[in-house]
Amino acid sequence: MKQATTDLAIKQLNECDHILIYGAAGNAREAILYIDYLFPDKIIGCAITNARGDEDDLFSFQVKDISQYKGIYILESICVIVAVRPSYFEEIDCNLRKAGFLNIFSYGDGNELSRLIQETAIKKKNFSNQYEMNNWLIHRRIKIDMRNMIA
Repeated sequence: MKQATTDLAIKQLNECDHILIYGAAGNAREAILYIDYLFPDKIIGCAITNARGDEDDLFSFQVKDISQYKGIYILESICVIVAVRPSYFEEIDCNLRKAGFLNIFSYGDGNELSRLIQETAIKKKNFSNQYEMNNWLIHRRIKIDMRNMIA
C-alpha cells in the first residue's frame, strides 16, 4: 500500500459504520486489539471462508462464514480488514469483491496499514514501544470480554 492508499484506508475506517475482520489467526488477533482500540464499537465480528461452525471466538467476537454477513448489513457500510498471510490476500480480495464487499484492506505482517495503525495507537496512549502497547491492549480486551460475559 502506498501512503495515499494508507491515508485513504484510515479515512474510510473512520467513516464506515462497521468493521469486519477477515481471518482467525495471529494477524486477526492483532488487528482486533488495535482496531477495536482506535475505532471502538465498530467491529461486528470475524469472518472466514467455509466456516464449519465450531471455530473458536477471537476475544469476544464470533468467527462466522463470510456469507453470514450478507443480507444483515449494507455491504457498502462495511470496511473489511483482511488480516491473513499476504500470500492469501489477492484470492480473498477477489472473492470478497465478487460477494459484493467494496472497502477491503490488507492488514498484517508489518505492512503499511498495520504499521500506521500500531504507531497511531502507541502515540494516542503515550507508550514508549509496541511491547508495552500490546500488553495494555490485551489486558484491556480481557476486561471488556469479562464485562460482556457478566452482562
